Amino acid sequence: MSGGLWQMGFGLRNTFSSFTKNARLWLVSGLFAGLGWSVWSVLFPLYLVQLGYREELIGTYNSASAITMALAAVPMGVWLRTKGRKAPLLAANLGGLLFGCVQVASPYELHLIVTSALFGVFQAMFFVVESPFLMDSSTPEERSQLFSLNFVCFFSMFVVGSLAAGYLPSASARLLSVGAESVAAFRCSLVLALMLRLMSSLPLFLMKETRQETTDTQPVLSSSALPSARSVSKLCFARLFFALGSGFVMPFIPVLLRTRLDAGTQVIGAITALTNLGVTLGCLAAPYIEKRLGIMRAISLSILLAAPLVLIVGTSPVLVIVAVAVIFREALPQTTAPLRQKFSMEVVTHRERSIMASLEQLFWQAPWALGAWLGGRLIGVYGYATVFAGAALCYALSGVSYAVLFGRESAKLKEGVELGQPVG
Repeated sequence: MSGGLWQMGFGLRNTFSSFTKNARLWLVSGLFAGLGWSVWSVLFPLYLVQLGYREELIGTYNSASAITMALAAVPMGVWLRTKGRKAPLLAANLGGLLFGCVQVASPYELHLIVTSALFGVFQAMFFVVESPFLMDSSTPEERSQLFSLNFVCFFSMFVVGSLAAGYLPSASARLLSVGAESVAAFRCSLVLALMLRLMSSLPLFLMKETRQETTDTQPVLSSSALPSARSVSKLCFARLFFALGSGFVMPFIPVLLRTRLDAGTQVIGAITALTNLGVTLGCLAAPYIEKRLGIMRAISLSILLAAPLVLIVGTSPVLVIVAVAVIFREALPQTTAPLRQKFSMEVVTHRERSIMASLEQLFWQAPWALGAWLGGRLIGVYGYATVFAGAALCYALSGVSYAVLFGRESAKLKEGVELGQPVG
């Protein structure tokens, strides 16, 4: 087993050295981004709780950015499909940083919701460009490794950052001579997270700009301009259920741990770190899981197995059991996230990639926003168990949809058939 892991790591190191300069800089940026976002994702929901906000506001806050991401995704995909990659990625990073500063400095309800909504526009820009950028920066032979390393770099730093996040409020409290659970201690810790996010922008400045050349004059969303429309529709359908279930669950796990199970900040940070360690190891193994199971069987199984874990998180009163379920619930579907991302780019033609990326965001963010908004309200009325049971049903529907809808494409990939053929 250890020999296999060593061989895996050695092979990925050799692959990393063969990547383009842009790809290597992107992965370095992901290390700093992972650190910054891990601290932020652990502490910001708890910061809102310390300010006196509860599930309803937290759900609205998260849904605001998801809604604007959904609304902006398709226009961004149309606009950016012939543009460069560097400028949108930089704009997205720096725009998100600006709005994060406002949220820490002025955490009033209206400001939180407005900045969250504006942040969603820049996030749409980021995600619409990310997958086409990774495709452009890799050959077919190294593509699985690049997509996997993209997740590995980000989530490996989530392990470190999540552990650190558990101790940062205490360290900040000693520095400021305030209580460890005070608003000031959390605010100081979030400023550090913003500084790390700023550092993730520096490698992007060093990237070489690329611009996509096209002589395409067809309407972007016409049937002739989307020859892969059938595959796109099926992907969006399966993604919709997965996103809705995640919206019911993801914004509320730190709040559930704190308010229902009385977990402290350090415990929540440790759980988040272990979760991201599982995600990192899973993403590292994603290319090998794909070879062993096939891409679609791996994707569908990872989502289906997460469904009963969601039920455990929502119903168990035992912190240890919930913690284990949280870790595996996140790690299982995230293990195949690089495969889902790569597959969505493989089933379309080159010129459809930006549109596919934008539609993926639309059919992720819109149902995710609905789930977060509804979840925040329904939890207050029916409790976590009922809402998380709905999430488990959504996960099951998504896993079955992937398996049923993409059997033909999966078989073709096993035979080495390239799915996204150039339009000629």
